[in-house]
Amino acid sequence: MQDDNIKKINTVLGEFYQENKLQNGLLEVDVTKACKEALGSNLLQYINDISFQNGILKLAISSASLRQELAMGKEKIAELINNQFGTAVVKKVVLL
Repeated sequence: MQDDNIKKINTVLGEFYQENKLQNGLLEVDVTKACKEALGSNLLQYINDISFQNGILKLAISSASLRQELAMGKEKIAELINNQFGTAVVKKVVLL
């Protein structure tokens, strides 16, 4: 005797996320975490804020010289983060 109401937990959670429109918030948390891992602790001490919305990763950097240097490697930052997800999640990196 099999119960028709049995669902896998990932299916139930997926439905819950869709119904409550939580995917974007969870993606923002995941991208922020991946960004911190990609940049490392040495660079994080100069980053005041990390935000992600609609494919745009924004990094508020306190050091002008570091901002200038990272400007040349924005594509590399996006690539490092996207490699962790296996898809192009970050489409653009903005340095503030």
